[in-house]
Amino acid sequence: MEVIKRILIGTVLFPAYILLQSCNDAPKGDDAVIAEKQHAAKAAGEIFTAGTANSNIRFTGHGVGKNHSGNFKLSAGSVAVSGN
Repeated sequence: MEVIKRILIGTVLFPAYILLQSCNDAPKGDDAVIAEKQHAAKAAGEIFTAGTANSNIRFTGHGVGKNHSGNFKLSAGSVAVSGN
C-alpha cells in the first residue's frame, strides 16, 4: 500500500502541484510600460466618409503552420486623401 501511495504522489500529485504553481506567475509582457505617448496625425486633404450600410473589413491572420480569416462590419470611418 505504501508503494502505491508513493507512485500516486510521484506520477499524479507532484506534476499537478508543479503545473498549478507555474500558473501563478504573470508573463513578462504584463509589465510593459508605454514610455512615450503618441498622437494620431491630423487629416489633410479631401475627407471621404465610409458608407457603413454595406461596408465590412475582411482579413486573414497568418501564423506558423496555420492561417485564419475573419470579418467584421464597419460601424464608422473616414479616410483623408491628399494629392490625388
